[in-house]
Amino acid sequence: MVGDGDQAPRSVRMSLDDAVMPGVDLAVYEEEGFWVAHFYCRVQESFVELAAPGPDMASRLADSLRRPCLWRIEGESLPAQGDWRRYANAEGDIPLAEHRAQPLKGVAG
Repeated sequence: MVGDGDQAPRSVRMSLDDAVMPGVDLAVYEEEGFWVAHFYCRVQESFVELAAPGPDMASRLADSLRRPCLWRIEGESLPAQGDWRRYANAEGDIPLAEHRAQPLKGVAG
């Protein structure tokens, strides 16, 4: 699904193939000056796999786009005491991990 920005921000949303990353949808959009890669995970292993390298992935995305970026992973229906808790950086029992990054100065492209 693609939003053209007429009534809402421009965005793209897709489901990833379960053979690649099970139970994951991805939305890409702009929010408060940041390009956001927002992953919605229904499988704990996918949440962990995306959240563990979060700071590095946010930095790589920002450098690639030469824009501030946010790497956001949001869990849905994950087990209450699951491994995702090691990576969540939201308060309480919310399965959410966010990592912001600014592009490095002088990035060649």
